[in-house]
Amino acid sequence: MDFVSNSARDAGPTIAGFFYQVNMSILRWIDLGPSQRIELECGEDIYTVESDGENGAEKRLLEQLKLRSGRSLTLRSVEALEALANRCLHVEQNPDTQLLFRYLTTAAIGVETDWTGAEPGIATWQAIREGEYLFSGAYSRSRLSRRTVSR
Repeated sequence: MDFVSNSARDAGPTIAGFFYQVNMSILRWIDLGPSQRIELECGEDIYTVESDGENGAEKRLLEQLKLRSGRSLTLRSVEALEALANRCLHVEQNPDTQLLFRYLTTAAIGVETDWTGAEPGIATWQAIREGEYLFSGAYSRSRLSRRTVSR
């Protein structure tokens, strides 16, 4: 008779997520500049902090990492909305700190329900971030973001 394990108690995906986070932390550490440091698990998974020695100002890159297989991610996914809400909270709590955010995942890009764009929402968001779209008054970046999240 074959042993049947309880898949709900399988820690494999959790351990794989930790392994992914450790590997990314090592990569960030290797790439640090002379005025940078990393902080781990201080709210988000990885903070890369750059200090300006002259006036004491800091610039922080906050990264949220998600190892996902067999699932897709859209701008309307709970995980994406949670990351966006966390970003808003960080900005609210740290108004005098320059903050950058990165959501890094292995999930495939999904297509939003009722999305009318030529590309999935995440691909459009990325193109906007990279300056590939120019807006002529109809939509600003923040207005497009609010429109996408509110649907």
